[in-house]
Amino acid sequence: MDMTDTNELTATAAAVLPEPITPGMELLQKELMKLTIEALTELLERFSFDVKPGLSKKELVGAVLELESRRINESREETAKAVEETSDPDDPMITMTFQNLESPGADLMFTYQKGGFKPSPNGKVKPAPRWHFLHGHTYTIPYSVVQHLQSLSVPVDRPVQTDGEGMIRSLYSQDKQKRFACQVELSPEQVRSLTKG
Repeated sequence: MDMTDTNELTATAAAVLPEPITPGMELLQKELMKLTIEALTELLERFSFDVKPGLSKKELVGAVLELESRRINESREETAKAVEETSDPDDPMITMTFQNLESPGADLMFTYQKGGFKPSPNGKVKPAPRWHFLHGHTYTIPYSVVQHLQSLSVPVDRPVQTDGEGMIRSLYSQDKQKRFACQVELSPEQVRSLTKG
């Protein structure tokens, strides 16, 4: 795929569709093939690509799939780096599938480190690792990060009605709505260790 740093997509773009790397990519490919060349061009232009005329539907779909592949690989690389930076024998690794309940389908990028920021040997504050999760993707990460994500919520305002009149008197926050869900997948060994105690 020839997508240069100048974000120019030309006829030298790969004519062969990239191999889908996830079932979601296969579904995306099928849905993209239903779009017109004009709709595909508009989609790529939204990502600031200058699409040259004369590209086939297959080339345009390939370009969108390449962008998605890059996004997935970037997420995997950033998360792997963050895991490496936060390795702690007291913080077990957990496999989870990430769900963005606040903005379904959207990526989540944030910095987080168990125990807060830690100074480096020279006294400067070392930046916290950067995490990058994609909705519906599975990651193996420290349990403390899963706990952090599951603890994040926003208040939900509920109306308070006046007695007998049915008028709304005020709003108050009674409940909290989870921002993210982490569906934890435990290995048979992890299940056995949890049930022994």
